[in-house]
Amino acid sequence: MLFSELAQISSLELNINKTVFIPLWVVSSWPGTRSLIREACPGWRDMILQGFGKYLGFFIGPGALGMSWNRPLQKVIKTMMVWSSPKLGVFYNARVYQAFLLPILSFVMQLEDAPSNLEEVFSKVLRLLAPGPGNWATPADLVHLKSSYFFSCSLHGSPLGSTSLQGEGYPISRSRLPCEGKGIGGLAREQL
Repeated sequence: MLFSELAQISSLELNINKTVFIPLWVVSSWPGTRSLIREACPGWRDMILQGFGKYLGFFIGPGALGMSWNRPLQKVIKTMMVWSSPKLGVFYNARVYQAFLLPILSFVMQLEDAPSNLEEVFSKVLRLLAPGPGNWATPADLVHLKSSYFFSCSLHGSPLGSTSLQGEGYPISRSRLPCEGKGIGGLAREQL
């Protein structure tokens, strides 16, 4: 078998117990597919068989729809809870948001479409960043802190900017992420 030959040549072995076999066809019977693998290649009998796998932080495979977002969205909420407890104020919270929250999601944004609950998570994050009575600050106010209220930076809305959020003043879209640098080969970003 090819893998055993490469292991002898390079002294590197494939860890079969951690290897995930992801069928790219419609599987009618998972036990039948496992039997087929065992018959075709007995050395792979301990290989994990499932419809998705994690590779370099992304979930891949036909069964991986939206799974890459689960942990980053949980981490954003957890990180925001930590940063909102010192009561830094809107100015410093905007800095925290750009430095510590957007980078958590920017990695997954490269390859994955936005999940259905992204707007809900960002609404929660914006409320934590700008606490106050009732609706004292609208999402549009927080997005335009720099241009309208002379802050040094603004709170950007949902990084992937769905059409419903863009209507409320969320100017960011997939082609205009705040973390991309035009000067270092990133996509062009319009100034807000």
